[in-house]
Amino acid sequence: MSNKDLQEAIARAIAAKRARKKANAGKGKGKGKGKNNKKNQKNISVDFRVDDWQHLPADAFDATKEIYGHCICIQGSQLWSIGGTREGQQGRHISLLRMDLHTKCWNDLTPPYPPPDPAEEVPSWRWGHSSVLVPTEHPPKPDSQENYLMICGGFDKETNMNDVWFFNTGTGKFFTTSNDEEGVVPVVGAYHALAYDAATDYTYLFGGQKCIRGAYEYYDSLYRYSMHSNFWSPLDTRGSRPPPRGQAAAAISKRVLVVHGGSNRYKLLRDVWILKLDTSALHWSEVKIQPGPSMWIGHKQKAMPYHIAPCRPFLATAENGVLVLGRGKPKGQHPGPLSLWALSLWQRRWRRVPVQMAPDWSGNFAAAFNEGGKGSTLLVFGGQRMGTVSSVGMQLSQGGLWSIDLAARPSKLLRLTLQKAFGSNSPAPRKLSEDVLKTIFSFAMGRLMDVIELI
Repeated sequence: MSNKDLQEAIARAIAAKRARKKANAGKGKGKGKGKNNKKNQKNISVDFRVDDWQHLPADAFDATKEIYGHCICIQGSQLWSIGGTREGQQGRHISLLRMDLHTKCWNDLTPPYPPPDPAEEVPSWRWGHSSVLVPTEHPPKPDSQENYLMICGGFDKETNMNDVWFFNTGTGKFFTTSNDEEGVVPVVGAYHALAYDAATDYTYLFGGQKCIRGAYEYYDSLYRYSMHSNFWSPLDTRGSRPPPRGQAAAAISKRVLVVHGGSNRYKLLRDVWILKLDTSALHWSEVKIQPGPSMWIGHKQKAMPYHIAPCRPFLATAENGVLVLGRGKPKGQHPGPLSLWALSLWQRRWRRVPVQMAPDWSGNFAAAFNEGGKGSTLLVFGGQRMGTVSSVGMQLSQGGLWSIDLAARPSKLLRLTLQKAFGSNSPAPRKLSEDVLKTIFSFAMGRLMDVIELI
């Protein structure tokens, strides 16, 4: 059976499952309204599942304690943590930590001051900066995982920054393009949303916020950065646009920019906006989400000088699917779990991905996929303590590192349906083992990211 045949068989099985579910719902129409109906709405299951969260134990290392406002990237077996504020550290230069994922050992590689090589360029200490992976060359070589991490803006205790830096994930060295006045970020400050378009080699920057004597200004502007000319261009859009915000997340898939979440001076946000980049006239469109379960975001806290209520999510896209890692609903003094949600831009409905053993949500956490952003394993590191801490594993706010394998797995009900589908199409029907079924399913469908639009 070919990969295409597998996908078609799985799609037929899903359609059959949904048809039975719809028929059963029709038989019971008019019954179970009120409390039971609300309960069913809250417990909508998905056709796919993923593995549980896992804490990755590492050697005790004080430098990772209470780190937040940083970013991470992964190159081969090396995980890099760049920037952020951490307990007992505020030097002249940006924080730089490296973990070997094989040995689980951390190293503090923060550049000393002054640097041993006077010609070496190093960013200053900062947190709240924005980052995105870009290839070292465009188009990238086949199967290449060589990347730069593009870093824009950020805060320190006195400055709103607008410089642009690139970090070589292979050598661990920085270089800047901000020596040229045209290369600096047009929107001074931090918490911009950055996204890279592999089709055109452009980076897009939306929003951001600036600190002015303890209060914050928020922006809704959109800029495009050329990797070749080192030049930022403002982009005019027609019609309505997303409200000004900082802490939003963004990504690009199939030449569509997706922006989600963030906050402004009025409220925390969970809206979703899209912008098609392959048209001459750019129009923002808000995704009108269908009624049903949705992510918890809480309420805007009373504004306090120099205080930012953390709410920045992690977002990734593939085809017409959106995956978001954000905050689950808190209970009492507990901040709530790190929660995984999927959104099909076709269905326009949020689905919670059921996952066990999730770590506590921590503000300003950092996340990245392995294999240069192309893998199925999502790693999450660090974050700001927001309440009582669970005793399971080393939590993110304690400098813990957690991972989840997002290779798609069929749910229990879907596995039974697939068994029947494969058996009925076989001249000699036989039951496939659990391991075999999981293997062929994952081979056919890939990452959860690749099947969200089928949910």
